Amino acid sequence: MSRLESLLTRLFGVLAISFFLLGASLGVARNASAEEDPGPIQGVFLPHM
Repeated sequence: MSRLESLLTRLFGVLAISFFLLGASLGVARNASAEEDPGPIQGVFLPHM
C-alpha cells in the first residue's frame, strides 16, 4: 500500500508542476501580447475584452 501511495504522490507532484509551468507560460504569452499588463491571474483566467 505504501508503494502505491508513493507512486500516486509522485504522479500528483509531476502533474502539479506541469500545470503550474503551463499556466505560467500561458500567462507570460498572454501578457506579452496585451497592451496593458492585466496580471498573471487575469491574464490566464479572464479573456481580454
